[in-house]
Amino acid sequence: MAIHPTRARFLRTASAMLAASLAPMRASAQARRDGDLFEIADSETATIDGRKWDTPIVGGRTVDAVHRSVLLRFPGAADAVAATLGQGRVLVKAELSLAYDGHEIVPDGYLCREGLGRKLWTDDPPTWHVRAWVLREPWIADPDNGPTFNARVNGHRFWARFGASDPGRDRHGDLLAAQQLSFQAREARIDITSLLATDVLAKDAGARLLALEQCGFLLRKVETYDSRYRELGNAYEWAMPTGGHGLSFAAPRLLLTSRRLGSAVVVALPPRVTRGTLLRTGDGTRPTAVQPAPAEVVEHARRAVEKGLKGREAWQVERIRELQRIGGDRVSRWANVEGEAGYKNYQALLRETMATPPRYWQGWEIADELLVWHLFRDLLPAPVQDHMKAYWQAWLQPELPTSAFVHPQSRDAIDYFKRSLDWRGRASFFRGGYNFAVSTQNFNHTAAMGALLGGAVIDAANPMADGRHGLESLLLRYWSFLDGSSQEMLDPYYLSITLSAQKMFADHAPEPIDRLMGRILIDRTMEMLVSVYHPALRRFVAPSGRARLSGLLVEQDGIYGALHTVSRAGVVNHLDTAPTETVHGMPAWGYDFPPGRVAMQSLQQPWAPGWVSGVIDDKPLPFEDTAANTIRGNFKPPLWRRTYLGRWHGLASHDIYLGTVDLMAQWVRAPATATRPEQRGQLTARYVANRLATVIGLWNLAAARTWEIFVGGRKVEAFPHRSTAAQPILVRDGISYFAILPLPTTDLGRDTEVEIAPGIAGKAEPNGAAVAPALTISIFNFSRDRPVPVSSLDLKAMGTRAHGGFVLEMGDDAQYGSFEAFARHIAANRLVAEWHESRKLLEVAYRTGTDLMEAGFTTDFGQRVEAHFPIDPGAQQHAIPWRRLNGQWPYLPAGLDRDSGWAQQGTTGRLEKNGAVLTTEPGRKSYLIADPLSGAAIGYNPLPDPQAWTLRTRDGVVLHADGKVGLLRVEIRPWSREVDIAHALKPGQDSAEIARTFTISGLAEAPRVTLNGRTADVRAIGPAFRISLA
Repeated sequence: MAIHPTRARFLRTASAMLAASLAPMRASAQARRDGDLFEIADSETATIDGRKWDTPIVGGRTVDAVHRSVLLRFPGAADAVAATLGQGRVLVKAELSLAYDGHEIVPDGYLCREGLGRKLWTDDPPTWHVRAWVLREPWIADPDNGPTFNARVNGHRFWARFGASDPGRDRHGDLLAAQQLSFQAREARIDITSLLATDVLAKDAGARLLALEQCGFLLRKVETYDSRYRELGNAYEWAMPTGGHGLSFAAPRLLLTSRRLGSAVVVALPPRVTRGTLLRTGDGTRPTAVQPAPAEVVEHARRAVEKGLKGREAWQVERIRELQRIGGDRVSRWANVEGEAGYKNYQALLRETMATPPRYWQGWEIADELLVWHLFRDLLPAPVQDHMKAYWQAWLQPELPTSAFVHPQSRDAIDYFKRSLDWRGRASFFRGGYNFAVSTQNFNHTAAMGALLGGAVIDAANPMADGRHGLESLLLRYWSFLDGSSQEMLDPYYLSITLSAQKMFADHAPEPIDRLMGRILIDRTMEMLVSVYHPALRRFVAPSGRARLSGLLVEQDGIYGALHTVSRAGVVNHLDTAPTETVHGMPAWGYDFPPGRVAMQSLQQPWAPGWVSGVIDDKPLPFEDTAANTIRGNFKPPLWRRTYLGRWHGLASHDIYLGTVDLMAQWVRAPATATRPEQRGQLTARYVANRLATVIGLWNLAAARTWEIFVGGRKVEAFPHRSTAAQPILVRDGISYFAILPLPTTDLGRDTEVEIAPGIAGKAEPNGAAVAPALTISIFNFSRDRPVPVSSLDLKAMGTRAHGGFVLEMGDDAQYGSFEAFARHIAANRLVAEWHESRKLLEVAYRTGTDLMEAGFTTDFGQRVEAHFPIDPGAQQHAIPWRRLNGQWPYLPAGLDRDSGWAQQGTTGRLEKNGAVLTTEPGRKSYLIADPLSGAAIGYNPLPDPQAWTLRTRDGVVLHADGKVGLLRVEIRPWSREVDIAHALKPGQDSAEIARTFTISGLAEAPRVTLNGRTADVRAIGPAFRISLA
């Protein structure tokens, strides 16, 4: 029966307590047999929204798990229950009932990838849950004075903590179990019996009834995301962040089951808080969700930026400001808050942040999320900080140990949900998988960054342990010091993502050893980049596995910006170009590590020491870089990467990689620094299967192409032009020039040997720009005007006997004085190539000047289809059985991983570069950077494996550890007698063999020393100086 009593004649004088009448409720199974169910259906609702802090919203019956909560109460309920008891009945069970009224497919006001999720959300409806909390304070639904996110009575009485979230003063704790409310469970019944049967709400029974009536419930959806929508093999979770999708209810009711007791129970209700009382007087509380005033915002932003620029040289500040002005990121915008427009920008940034639902995949912009937290946290009101923490709570599932997780791309990630229907799932991009299993370099870096730094945001031990494991095991040991290179050297787009993550570790990781690992990662990546950067070209000259053409020709990704901040002369071009603008149809700037973020990541500490500017801007040319490349540790002996930088050109290649750019040459046409793409020329080469030819691409973005091309000594005026492999091809492009000498090429059925023709345009990522080489030089194995049937082809010969190739030699005016001298040099050289059919071997010898280059190439070796291995590991020695330069091995000796014009890495126990010597233990990894210009040196124990350690600079300064050192970075600037020591031990490494002091000798005066960022005590010991590591 439904009871709707009036409040006028309710008995308030009895002293009997409701607890006595509810005591038998625990025997509910027996009570239901003769009990009666009645309902209270008169209800009142109000919505509070974390995006609208001070806006009353009367009514509403849609909740989500991010910002929207509904307050629900039942006016007159206390009278109704008391009247029932007064009729001689005892309550057996009390429930809050909500009817399912649908769910939102696309919510309003949240970031939502509708195109990737709508079908999933529609075809496979969710089974979400609703949770209720009992509120502690009364409220009324009113368009002016109703509850808001900030207040229970707008403008008069505020929640102790926004969103009614204080469990001690705003609401009771988790007393009520969540219930499913969905297309499957169309009614949610929340058992509230304990609220009336115990003193959890109040000792006085009447007060309990009145609390439910006047204070009511706060309702919220449970699922902050939903693993139901995980897709097999997809790590990005496009459709999973459904926390902002609303869950709607209808027909809220209180359902009370009672049975006859035989005697009436009279309950005394306390006086009600009247509407007039609530509206007329305040209670002295103040709002807790408050935006800072404009002047305060400006001051916080100014301090954040100026603190980072303090002490920098003027040129360094200008480089950073140049990138900041370009922006393109979400971080630098937080510094643009001055004036009315600035404050509006600030408010828009807050809205954008609050519109991001938990676990929303932000791609590689996740670094922006963390960087805002660390640089501009003082600008974030408390609700925004809470929201950002909730984001990491959702991703990191901190309550779960690592052992609970499966790989996010595995079948197990799907099957777990199917078995359990647990919306939380057991897979996360930032937990488990990518911190323990090899993925791509940028995936591993991003996952470890999210686990360690995101875990620090929410002070969660389990995620930080995952991130710390990934940082040391994968990022430091595997990707950085496994060999002399890395997977993404040099893919401008991917390496930029990795570089940004490395800087996040160095600047913001929670522990000193974490930050030191990050600093070492940054130093090594920057060293590799500086080693292959050409100051005249303003481009990197290096082979690439996964680069896109825009990144080779025009686009300036974050790796360029990082070098720009360390260069007096500057590295980037197009400083007047907006982040979304194009040059020659291609993006001027990279979008996953844009210049604005580079600038913001410069604030905590520089990307590299200031003296590195010399090696960038005034690099002593020629300059070389040689690196062993084991491709994830599989090729032993290694493959090799080489870069050579001449005065006006650069040449680079890597072994057997079959990447985007296995061979690259770049040059300038005029004796000046190139500031536009059209001032540079570029050559790339690949073998193309659709034409069965070695194809060389000549890239020239100038409107008027002034180069000259000579074949067999004659200038070519029209294209296409056909020739034979015996005819050398020479190209003069201003002050730079090169020769292409085709090797004898297997004839698999061709009507021409060599063809020079205009290039064919294709669509270049990321924006589909039409890009074509100006000319292509094709050296054919197979070429026909018309298609031929596959059955007519000798497939065995193609797979085991086919060969082709060329010799490429470059020069420029600084090297030869003139093109004519270069042409005479090429004419005097001798190329011999001989095919040995029985061994399926091409033997090549090329004498250039006084040097003899020799190599053997076979055509029958293991070559399976595998994404990471162009040939079978181990087959490299059969594929190229020998390489010699003047009869000697042309690359690095065993134990040396990399060697450039200013750095060495290896396990020999002795590294030497530009007069600096680092002595360590043979078999242990060590690393040395030595500036050829200033004499500065940085010596490392780059892995946390203790070893003996001594560094001598070219000026005779010696640093010696009196025992074994742990993870170590020592930088010496001899001209200023400054030494920076960063040293850290892993837990358990502080044994008797560990060094306690450093001794510095070779200085007439005491050095200025910092130890782990603080001024160290330097004590004179005879002619030397000692620094304690304690």
